[in-house]
Amino acid sequence: EYIFRFEVKDIISNEIGFAEVKTKVTLPPMPGTFTVFPNSLEILKPVTVQCLNWRSDSLPLKYWLEYIHPNTQKRVALSEPSLSNTFSISSLPEGDKLKNYTLTLVINVIDAFGAINSLPTDVQVFPLQAQNDQEKYMKLDSHIDNTIKQFQENNNNDAVMQNLISVSGITLTTVPTNQTNPDNSTTDYQAIYCLGENNKLCSG
Repeated sequence: EYIFRFEVKDIISNEIGFAEVKTKVTLPPMPGTFTVFPNSLEILKPVTVQCLNWRSDSLPLKYWLEYIHPNTQKRVALSEPSLSNTFSISSLPEGDKLKNYTLTLVINVIDAFGAINSLPTDVQVFPLQAQNDQEKYMKLDSHIDNTIKQFQENNNNDAVMQNLISVSGITLTTVPTNQTNPDNSTTDYQAIYCLGENNKLCSG
């Protein structure tokens, strides 16, 4: 608790008047557990995040997940604040290959007044397993199609963000412009490649 006092002095009588205000400062949420399972997986696979026994006098609590980018060491959001302490992440980005594909995740817990506490944990996220780039393209294509469907059906912005972030970690050695599928449709792998490399669609 803080007390702020404002005083005014009369220069003739030397009398002093004042006003005070008391302000209570909330403490950050007290940490509980932060579990991700599975904690060792291939890229594009879903995980479940669970946070138990976090305590605060200023409810409700909200939870959101970030990861630390292996190259920039900056935090990147994987979800938006949620009242649920257990939620799914549809995919994670690839871990740091120099550290056996370790990826550091950070859970942020915020109370009703905006006080935040954070807790990290490490998982292993391995590269997309495929015999060749053609198989990798097909897996990427299916993954992006599912992302679009989730957005269209559920307006699930979190799922779209998670999927696009995970795709951004995938690099391809050769990139055909498109390919004819068995149903005579075409897949724009150049767009998928640009999405993966730059986290946004590019032209040309």
